[in-house]
Amino acid sequence: MAIISFEDTTLPNCVGRVLNSMNINISEINIFPIAQKESLLGFGSFLINNCLRISGVALHTTTKGRIKLVFPAKRLGSGYQFYCQPTDKETYELIRNKFEEKAKEIGLFNL
Repeated sequence: MAIISFEDTTLPNCVGRVLNSMNINISEINIFPIAQKESLLGFGSFLINNCLRISGVALHTTTKGRIKLVFPAKRLGSGYQFYCQPTDKETYELIRNKFEEKAKEIGLFNL
């Protein structure tokens, strides 16, 4: 298995598109509903720039009637280590809005 660092100047095509792109394209939103347990609606996955799939994203409802995303993590002692997560609020909102649109489209969530 090859390890690619951010210092590498020759990146494979797909990795280069994700790491070097100023535009983030979120597509192939999938939602897997569950029988609602408290605020949890289900789990989802999505594709970034047609080459990186993120899975295991939990979809919750908030008290304000919005969808909240919780990204995959593992528990370490008293905290969590996230496998992946947006690095800024704008990216989080972009992804959250896509999931909210998909949830409304399939009738899972209504405002």
